[in-house]
Amino acid sequence: VVEYFKAHASQIKEHVTNNGALLFRGLPIRTPEHYEAVLEVLPYNLYHNNLGGASPRSKVTQKTFVSTEAPAPFIIGLHTEFCYQTRRPSMVSFFCVVPAAEYGETPLFDCAAILADLSPTLLND
Repeated sequence: VVEYFKAHASQIKEHVTNNGALLFRGLPIRTPEHYEAVLEVLPYNLYHNNLGGASPRSKVTQKTFVSTEAPAPFIIGLHTEFCYQTRRPSMVSFFCVVPAAEYGETPLFDCAAILADLSPTLLND
């Protein structure tokens, strides 16, 4: 998988840039360490820490963190990654070791596109 991602890194980044997201399923990635190794070959600068993030996250590897840590009965609302920071991620990726038995969805949306679709009157009020 690492060799495939290395050989196709520019096409992968181009696809993400043009489409906003890219979904890979069924890849033979079994550990967070292997996941990080795959991401390392892509042309992105991976974060080493979660400083400034509004959501508590524990480190799994040097550049991989758990998702927002919230007890099961709580729903994590829609949010933008590092929206209060001057330097925000150019890419967000997800890897699942143990799928949720129920729910566990991660909806993605383009905040800039939604903002552009809002009425100027609404934006000025």
